[in-house]
Amino acid sequence: MPVNYKKELEKVRMNFMNGNKEIGKIPKSNRVPPTDELFKIYDELPALLETGEIHYAFLFRANANLYKSFPPFNYPAHPLFSVSEYYDENPLELYEIAKRLYQFSDYDNAPESLQDPEMLQEMLDSIPENLRELAYFIATDAERFLTDDYERPMNIRLTADDPNKPDVFYTTIMVYRKHIPRRKMLGTLFPVLTKPTSLQSTIIIPCKYWTREMVDIYTKSFYPGQCYD
Repeated sequence: MPVNYKKELEKVRMNFMNGNKEIGKIPKSNRVPPTDELFKIYDELPALLETGEIHYAFLFRANANLYKSFPPFNYPAHPLFSVSEYYDENPLELYEIAKRLYQFSDYDNAPESLQDPEMLQEMLDSIPENLRELAYFIATDAERFLTDDYERPMNIRLTADDPNKPDVFYTTIMVYRKHIPRRKMLGTLFPVLTKPTSLQSTIIIPCKYWTREMVDIYTKSFYPGQCYD
């Protein structure tokens, strides 16, 4: 039977409301100083809980340590998400966008490509204008992504190729292990709380609010061919 993605998301929303939107304490990390963009979650959390909306996010990249149980720290990740009903019903299309962005970033060949101005220009010319800045960031900042203290891409709007489809956002989040099943990354599709029109922060909905079907959606959504640090 086909998965009713929107129905499962609505169940998570209801569980979250019935649980009084309780997410527990968000631990602070010495590796996330006040100058880090991710630090804003501590200031924005009350407003996020009050006005945020729950939608699907698709993981584009994550710190490699999140796929292991040790070290047991929280680490950043880069998901794509949308706040539209269209992607609530069709969240797997976020995977297609992630795959396309990955191809545009030329991640694996970036070091060699960027050494040759002609190859770099050819690569940039092949990328839609609205994705060039982000693709360049992904191609050149891969190593820095593994560190914690630097300026991060937050809620970058990706203009949809199809004008009938709503926008998708690319952002940076901190993955709190206690919010995901088995405290490590097992999949790529999960519900998040977000409000990109007024707030910078996005957070994964704690898995205690997920339905069994949502856990299945998450654990069965680990798509091959994605680029992870």
